[in-house]
Amino acid sequence: AARVLSSETRNTLHQWHRRRTAPRAAPSVDDFQNYLRIALQEADSGGCTAKTLLVRPYSTTEEVCSLCAYKFKVADPENYALFLLSGDTSQQLAPDTHPQLIKSEMHSRPCAQAFHFTYRRVVVGAGLSHRGPAHLRSGTCPSC
Repeated sequence: AARVLSSETRNTLHQWHRRRTAPRAAPSVDDFQNYLRIALQEADSGGCTAKTLLVRPYSTTEEVCSLCAYKFKVADPENYALFLLSGDTSQQLAPDTHPQLIKSEMHSRPCAQAFHFTYRRVVVGAGLSHRGPAHLRSGTCPSC
């Protein structure tokens, strides 16, 4: 008992089939390179929350900090900065640097080591480079 479909129904089914079976473009490497994983280190609890943020290649650290303040809902962003954690060191990034370029350089090293970007409260009296908290230095931050 085959039923005859109306031409409108048949056309709709053909369109649906074409959409479902059409080859989709695979995401390019550039699509993945525009993302940066950043952890908000919470000073009071010692924990951290990580987010993957869309960051263009030539975005400055200052722009990334503004994005972090918005995404992490930080009430006092003037007291926070972006840091690069690598090995046993933690380095505050200058406002005019480019985190995506730093990430690219870190990945292209012959013997690449683990590194993380953290957005955290600036410690008054600490220079631009110092040893980070133990749980971040060791890479054991649960959300990183």
